[in-house]
Amino acid sequence: MIDLRVNAVVACEEILDLFKSLIALKSVDVSWNLLDGVVPNDFERIKLDHSDRVLILLDQEKGIEDDRYPLTKSLVARCAVQHINVNPHDVTGDPVEKGLLIESKRDDDPIKLYVAYEGGYYNYNNDLLDTKDYKEAIIRKLEVVLKELELKRLLIDSDRPISQVLPLQRACLNESTIVITDGYLFTVSNDRPVLIPFDPTDSDMTSKANEYLSNFETSVDDLLNLMNENWPYSYRQNVVMDYYGSEVDKQRRFAARITLVLSRGEDAQVSIMMQDPSYDQPNVLPLGMEDVYWSTKTGHFF
Repeated sequence: MIDLRVNAVVACEEILDLFKSLIALKSVDVSWNLLDGVVPNDFERIKLDHSDRVLILLDQEKGIEDDRYPLTKSLVARCAVQHINVNPHDVTGDPVEKGLLIESKRDDDPIKLYVAYEGGYYNYNNDLLDTKDYKEAIIRKLEVVLKELELKRLLIDSDRPISQVLPLQRACLNESTIVITDGYLFTVSNDRPVLIPFDPTDSDMTSKANEYLSNFETSVDDLLNLMNENWPYSYRQNVVMDYYGSEVDKQRRFAARITLVLSRGEDAQVSIMMQDPSYDQPNVLPLGMEDVYWSTKTGHFF
């Protein structure tokens, strides 16, 4: 763990003690190794292995003036890295509404948020962390970042098989499933995750995607044609495309909005489910395909 917070009133050890007490209530065994005294200029000197996981403590939103998120970019390619914002002004409310942060009014401004003069955004103490609302909110954030660290570690560390990391999902996270969502194709090969950009305008990426789609008797072009022929919604595809840019740009943006789940049963029959792409965020959960099929009410089968 690396502490990159601005606040110097609340010690990092106090936050770790809070994390330990909260995560223990979830019966999750987690130990922390605080890399004390580490500053961004020292990141390159830290010895890290692909199997390591680094949690970065911050007390700010992304895009704020003097943003510290970009300082950790050099760590991302080396191991699993995740950030958690522990600022109680963010965790339990909206600092903009509280007058602690000011949103930029300029669209071309790279800085999205400014700290209000004498607003106290970084001024917090243990009392603000010792409230019921804060504890309930921060444990939810902590659970998410721990899961994301494990998933990132799984992607980066080639020695970790999916069946060992996610044994409960073994039935659906295998070669018999492909998920296309958020501009990527995900599947499994040799018990390892496969993640390929899903971009029909890129011939190389399309060829790689087709290598896996061929096991489901389809291809990128066939899937897009199938969508056009069996489009189940009252609106047309261009509704979820932006109305600016070239045709290539529009196709890329549309492809990033597509969510498809392909599954091959024991009888070799292939099922394809599509989520309504008008939603801003995909919400397919790979926790068991049957659960996804029946719980995603907006899903349609081809």
